[in-house]
Amino acid sequence: MVLLLALLAGCLPPDVGPHADDTASIGAPRIEAGFEADLTRQGGCADVVLYRWNPDDTLALLFRTEGVVAAAHEAGAPTTTTWTLPDPEVELVVQAGEHVTHVTCDDILEYEVVVDRTWVATAGAASLAITPTGDPTPWDMPALGELTLTGVVLEPEDGGAPVPLPALSIASGVGWFPG
Repeated sequence: MVLLLALLAGCLPPDVGPHADDTASIGAPRIEAGFEADLTRQGGCADVVLYRWNPDDTLALLFRTEGVVAAAHEAGAPTTTTWTLPDPEVELVVQAGEHVTHVTCDDILEYEVVVDRTWVATAGAASLAITPTGDPTPWDMPALGELTLTGVVLEPEDGGAPVPLPALSIASGVGWFPG
């Protein structure tokens, strides 16, 4: 009888049975501690988008906020802003799918962006240093953005286990606008 119950439980669909509340068991993409080592490319644009992604563009960490490049240019000096996450002024997510960064700093759509799963920062800190690097124009506020993330915890939007991101840095030119 016990063997029959075990065999039947193995035949249940993934939304029924002992793992019904674990959406990661249904075949959704996963990330694990240390995933950031795969994010070997980095870039940035706008006021401010900074991101790191893997070579096949199936996994990316994206950071977005607004107004910090303009503020540094207005101040005429480097500025640093630090946020405790989550914070409504910033977006920090990890996305898994296909071509996930394709239109991040580009306005020419060559591929369909497919996001299969998103993780959102629910704890940690983000510190962003902005250094103006040239004179602003209506379409460009040249600057260097240096983002440092510490103690970040990412949780899947659709439920599942949190994933730590102990420390990560991204440095790139920002302040230019795609188009």
